[in-house]
Amino acid sequence: MEQGQGVFDAAQGLIAFEGFVTEVIGAINTFSDITARRQVEAELRAHERELQTLTDHSPDIIGRVDRQLRHVFVSRVITRITGKAVEEYLGKTNDELGYPPDLCALWSAHYNAVFRTGQPRELEFESRCSCATSRPARWWMSAATTS
Repeated sequence: MEQGQGVFDAAQGLIAFEGFVTEVIGAINTFSDITARRQVEAELRAHERELQTLTDHSPDIIGRVDRQLRHVFVSRVITRITGKAVEEYLGKTNDELGYPPDLCALWSAHYNAVFRTGQPRELEFESRCSCATSRPARWWMSAATTS
């Protein structure tokens, strides 16, 4: 944006007075300088792209669950590790995704403790990923925190 230029939001209203003559006799215009808001929005989009790039290229599974333990974000590496697409996770709990009940209970207790205390927690567990049941089990570490 060149110096001295801004982005404006305009609203226009028409006024009609009733009396002897019913016609539009004027208009009211308001203008708001929204340059700062647009700049913040552009910075936010750039920041979101940076975070997406980081999570897309991390070898670790990065995810976020809501208080109902539904996945609201999961990094793309989940597909390589589990064979399930990112879209399969979104909006679902681990139970709904078909993970073993003992792991779901362990993860649920882990996440709920973080939500309840507001304190970060780590959890180590042994499991086979769903795409490699013929392989030996692996040890995993989950670090959870609130935002």
